[in-house]
Amino acid sequence: MSTRTAAISSYLGKVALITIQVVIAVFFMRFFVLELGRVEGLSMDPALPDDTLFLVNRVSLYFKPPAVGDIVQLYHPNRKNALIVKRIIGVPGDTLIIQSNSISVKKETGELIALDETYLDEFTVTRARGMKSHPDVIPPNHYVVIGDNRENSIDSRDFGPVHRNRITGVVVPLN
Repeated sequence: MSTRTAAISSYLGKVALITIQVVIAVFFMRFFVLELGRVEGLSMDPALPDDTLFLVNRVSLYFKPPAVGDIVQLYHPNRKNALIVKRIIGVPGDTLIIQSNSISVKKETGELIALDETYLDEFTVTRARGMKSHPDVIPPNHYVVIGDNRENSIDSRDFGPVHRNRITGVVVPLN
Protein backbone atom coordinates (compact mmCIF):
# COMPACT_ATOMS: atom_id res chain seq x y z
CA MET A 1 0.00 0.00 0.00
CA SER A 2 1.41 3.38 -0.97
CA THR A 3 1.86 6.22 1.49
CA ARG A 4 -0.81 8.21 -0.27
CA THR A 5 -3.35 5.35 -0.10
CA ALA A 6 -2.56 4.84 3.58
CA ALA A 7 -3.07 8.57 4.25
CA ILE A 8 -6.44 8.58 2.44
CA SER A 9 -7.51 5.45 4.28
CA SER A 10 -6.51 6.97 7.62
CA TYR A 11 -8.36 10.21 6.78
CA LEU A 12 -11.53 8.36 5.76
CA GLY A 13 -11.37 6.29 8.95
CA LYS A 14 -11.18 9.46 11.04
CA VAL A 15 -14.10 11.03 9.12
CA ALA A 16 -16.18 7.88 9.63
CA LEU A 17 -15.38 7.86 13.36
CA ILE A 18 -16.30 11.54 13.75
CA THR A 19 -19.52 11.00 11.80
CA ILE A 20 -20.51 8.10 14.04
CA GLN A 21 -19.74 10.16 17.16
CA VAL A 22 -21.86 13.07 15.88
CA VAL A 23 -24.78 10.75 15.08
CA ILE A 24 -24.60 9.20 18.57
CA ALA A 25 -24.40 12.66 20.21
CA VAL A 26 -27.41 13.95 18.23
CA PHE A 27 -29.40 10.81 19.04
CA PHE A 28 -28.53 11.17 22.75
CA MET A 29 -29.44 14.88 22.78
CA ARG A 30 -32.72 14.31 20.93
CA PHE A 31 -34.03 11.48 23.09
CA PHE A 32 -32.52 12.19 26.51
CA VAL A 33 -31.64 15.88 26.83
CA LEU A 34 -33.40 18.44 24.58
CA GLU A 35 -36.00 18.35 21.86
CA LEU A 36 -37.30 21.16 19.66
CA GLY A 37 -41.07 21.69 19.62
CA ARG A 38 -43.67 24.08 18.26
CA VAL A 39 -46.97 25.14 19.81
CA GLU A 40 -49.97 24.11 17.72
CA GLY A 41 -53.12 25.95 18.75
CA LEU A 42 -54.24 28.60 21.19
CA SER A 43 -54.55 26.63 24.44
CA MET A 44 -51.40 28.15 26.01
CA ASP A 45 -51.94 31.72 24.81
CA PRO A 46 -50.67 34.27 25.94
CA ALA A 47 -47.62 32.49 27.48
CA LEU A 48 -47.03 30.40 24.34
CA PRO A 49 -48.96 31.70 21.31
CA ASP A 50 -49.64 29.47 18.29
CA ASP A 51 -46.46 28.58 16.31
CA THR A 52 -44.10 29.47 19.18
CA LEU A 53 -40.89 27.44 19.10
CA PHE A 54 -39.67 25.90 22.34
CA LEU A 55 -37.20 23.39 23.72
CA VAL A 56 -38.29 20.44 25.82
CA ASN A 57 -35.87 19.90 28.68
CA ARG A 58 -35.99 16.16 29.33
CA VAL A 59 -33.10 16.09 31.81
CA SER A 60 -34.61 18.19 34.60
CA LEU A 61 -37.34 15.63 35.28
CA TYR A 62 -34.69 13.01 36.10
CA PHE A 63 -33.64 15.14 39.07
CA LYS A 64 -36.89 16.67 40.32
CA PRO A 65 -40.57 15.98 39.77
CA PRO A 66 -42.78 18.40 37.82
CA ALA A 67 -43.96 21.31 39.96
CA VAL A 68 -47.02 23.56 40.02
CA GLY A 69 -46.51 26.30 37.44
CA ASP A 70 -44.22 24.27 35.15
CA ILE A 71 -45.19 24.26 31.49
CA VAL A 72 -44.72 20.71 30.23
CA GLN A 73 -45.02 18.70 27.05
CA LEU A 74 -46.97 15.48 27.41
CA TYR A 75 -48.65 12.77 25.42
CA HIS A 76 -52.38 13.39 25.09
CA PRO A 77 -54.15 10.69 27.14
CA ASN A 78 -56.77 10.00 24.47
CA ARG A 79 -54.79 10.43 21.22
CA LYS A 80 -51.98 8.03 20.42
CA ASN A 81 -48.61 9.77 19.97
CA ALA A 82 -50.15 13.28 20.02
CA LEU A 83 -48.01 15.72 22.03
CA ILE A 84 -49.60 18.69 23.80
CA VAL A 85 -48.31 21.54 25.95
CA LYS A 86 -50.00 22.45 29.25
CA ARG A 87 -49.25 24.00 32.65
CA ILE A 88 -49.16 21.88 35.81
CA ILE A 89 -51.62 23.11 38.43
CA GLY A 90 -51.85 20.05 40.68
CA VAL A 91 -49.36 17.49 42.01
CA PRO A 92 -49.76 14.16 43.81
CA GLY A 93 -51.52 14.53 47.16
CA ASP A 94 -53.23 17.83 46.28
CA THR A 95 -56.98 18.33 45.91
CA LEU A 96 -58.03 20.99 43.39
CA ILE A 97 -61.11 23.11 43.82
CA ILE A 98 -62.35 25.24 40.92
CA GLN A 99 -65.01 27.74 41.92
CA SER A 100 -65.79 31.43 41.54
CA ASN A 101 -63.45 31.64 38.54
CA SER A 102 -60.37 30.62 40.55
CA ILE A 103 -58.41 27.49 41.37
CA SER A 104 -57.53 26.59 44.93
CA VAL A 105 -55.33 23.76 46.14
CA LYS A 106 -56.12 21.86 49.30
CA LYS A 107 -52.81 20.49 50.52
CA GLU A 108 -52.41 17.20 52.39
CA THR A 109 -52.19 19.30 55.57
CA GLY A 110 -55.71 20.63 54.93
CA GLU A 111 -54.45 24.14 54.10
CA LEU A 112 -56.39 25.79 51.24
CA ILE A 113 -54.22 27.94 48.94
CA ALA A 114 -55.46 29.96 45.94
CA LEU A 115 -53.18 29.49 42.93
CA ASP A 116 -51.30 32.66 42.05
CA GLU A 117 -51.86 32.72 38.31
CA THR A 118 -50.21 35.99 37.30
CA TYR A 119 -49.47 34.49 33.87
CA LEU A 120 -53.18 34.60 32.90
CA ASP A 121 -54.90 37.40 31.01
CA GLU A 122 -56.95 39.64 33.27
CA PHE A 123 -60.26 38.44 31.81
CA THR A 124 -59.54 34.69 31.79
CA VAL A 125 -62.52 32.59 32.81
CA THR A 126 -61.86 29.29 34.58
CA ARG A 127 -64.66 26.74 34.62
CA ALA A 128 -64.58 23.29 36.22
CA ARG A 129 -66.17 21.62 33.17
CA GLY A 130 -65.65 17.85 33.60
CA MET A 131 -64.05 18.06 37.05
CA LYS A 132 -66.23 16.73 39.85
CA SER A 133 -67.90 19.09 42.31
CA HIS A 134 -66.39 16.91 45.09
CA PRO A 135 -62.79 16.58 43.88
CA ASP A 136 -60.55 13.64 44.67
CA VAL A 137 -57.00 13.71 45.92
CA ILE A 138 -54.56 13.58 43.00
CA PRO A 139 -53.13 10.05 43.07
CA PRO A 140 -49.41 9.22 43.32
CA ASN A 141 -47.44 9.82 40.09
CA HIS A 142 -50.30 11.86 38.58
CA TYR A 143 -50.53 15.55 37.70
CA VAL A 144 -53.33 17.93 36.76
CA VAL A 145 -52.56 20.03 33.69
CA ILE A 146 -54.49 22.93 32.19
CA GLY A 147 -54.08 25.40 29.34
CA ASP A 148 -53.59 29.09 30.10
CA ASN A 149 -56.28 29.96 27.54
CA ARG A 150 -58.93 28.15 29.57
CA GLU A 151 -61.82 28.50 27.11
CA ASN A 152 -59.72 27.03 24.26
CA SER A 153 -58.04 24.16 26.05
CA ILE A 154 -58.70 20.46 26.33
CA ASP A 155 -56.94 19.45 29.53
CA SER A 156 -57.30 17.61 32.85
CA ARG A 157 -60.76 19.13 33.30
CA ASP A 158 -61.74 16.88 30.38
CA PHE A 159 -59.44 13.84 30.63
CA GLY A 160 -58.44 13.84 34.32
CA PRO A 161 -54.99 13.70 35.91
CA VAL A 162 -52.13 12.44 33.73
CA HIS A 163 -49.55 9.87 34.79
CA ARG A 164 -45.96 11.07 35.18
CA ASN A 165 -44.76 8.71 32.43
CA ARG A 166 -46.84 10.69 29.88
CA ILE A 167 -44.90 13.90 30.62
CA THR A 168 -41.90 14.17 28.27
CA GLY A 169 -40.24 17.26 29.73
CA VAL A 170 -40.38 20.88 30.84
CA VAL A 171 -40.96 23.48 28.12
CA VAL A 172 -38.41 26.27 27.67
CA PRO A 173 -39.71 29.01 25.31
CA LEU A 174 -37.24 30.26 22.71
CA ASN A 175 -38.47 33.85 22.55
